[in-house]
Amino acid sequence: MQSPRDSTPIYSSMESDPDLLDLIVMYVEDARDFMEQLTTAFNQKAWNDLASIAHQVKGSAGSHGFQQVTEAAKQLERSCIETQLPVQIEQQLHVLLNLLGRLRVSTA
Repeated sequence: MQSPRDSTPIYSSMESDPDLLDLIVMYVEDARDFMEQLTTAFNQKAWNDLASIAHQVKGSAGSHGFQQVTEAAKQLERSCIETQLPVQIEQQLHVLLNLLGRLRVSTA
């Protein structure tokens, strides 16, 4: 798993498809909203809401070519539903937030 402090940009595996590029750009812009929603749900200890948002991120990230984000969101969702251990959830949340914050669109 990636270090939560990793700052390497993450690019979509679908970015070379000109038909999808505009959607990918919008998704990268929307990642900040996901980050805010995830953080708010965590701060409120609203595990069901956090699981729901993680589920949404899981599906949408994969649809936009960001598989790393999909896997991290899947782990967070599972922890929110199955274990509800705040320390574990917080660690997984930080990994997911780091990944979302690193999403980029190539300028090439």
